Amino acid sequence: MKKIDLDQFLDENAVEITIAGKPYTIRDLSLEDGEALAKEDSDKKAILAKILGCSLEALEPYGAIGIMKIVTYLNENLLPSTSQQAT
Repeated sequence: MKKIDLDQFLDENAVEITIAGKPYTIRDLSLEDGEALAKEDSDKKAILAKILGCSLEALEPYGAIGIMKIVTYLNENLLPSTSQQAT
């Protein structure tokens, strides 16, 4: 019988992003935030601020390269590992 401890899975696959010297841990995304982040015309800074649990002002110094790096990092390290290990 296959089993999964979802809390352990989320803890083991969490990612950390440091912004202005402060670490933020992301262990899961709401479906709405994941979908909004994937849309081309979405406000990435606002969505990331919500996901990270930081203020929008914390992301203000970062431009397109910094913001897209965070989005790419989440896509490569959080979302794919979830779909790969869930199968």
